[in-house]
Amino acid sequence: MWEDLDIGGYVRGEIHVPAFAEEETETSLGCTMQLKASAVFSESLSAFAELRNRMEHLKDICMDSDFDLREGYLSFRGARLDITIGEQVIARGQADTINPTDNLCARDKTIFSSEPDDQRLGAFATKMDVYVGDFTITGVWQPDFTHSEFLVPPLAPEIKIEDPELPSKEISSSAWALKCATYFHGTDISLSYFYGYCTYPDLILKEVFVQPRLEIRILPVFVSFRQA
Repeated sequence: MWEDLDIGGYVRGEIHVPAFAEEETETSLGCTMQLKASAVFSESLSAFAELRNRMEHLKDICMDSDFDLREGYLSFRGARLDITIGEQVIARGQADTINPTDNLCARDKTIFSSEPDDQRLGAFATKMDVYVGDFTITGVWQPDFTHSEFLVPPLAPEIKIEDPELPSKEISSSAWALKCATYFHGTDISLSYFYGYCTYPDLILKEVFVQPRLEIRILPVFVSFRQA
């Protein structure tokens, strides 16, 4: 049925102890269990799947469990053309924190982990790599928008974060990306193009009222995603 089947994984535990933030008194516990499986059906066709279960400590010694299929895709490998279809993590650029070219991969900032890759979220996409001489041309199509999760700091009682306004589930809201990369005299050179919505939302303050004695009252904050 297949030429090769490889199954692996790991279990990692973490303890996060607040050292400098005086307002933080909770010690956070976490456990990540990850299972990876790859199957080779022929010289040109293969499959990959990655399952992940995360358990995080909450207050009163309560554990919150989160299970997800992080990646699951089929790959076709040819002499000059590679095609990958399915749920996949597509990261661009070399930086982990501030990376303006990493527009195709949403992040879950509510995940506390020592590994930056743990925050990356998979999304359904079709990726095509074309090899022309020393150049690699990569095209990506993401039909469904996946947005990043972000942490909301403690807010005053008057401030309320409304549900984000997400792009419509239509072909016109799909994300498209192109990249041309090459290697020249020990240097990686690439040119990228992206059309779609930013994975991180904008926070828009709707209204501010100034009351007597210079007391400022802030009404709900609206969250939206802008097109890049």
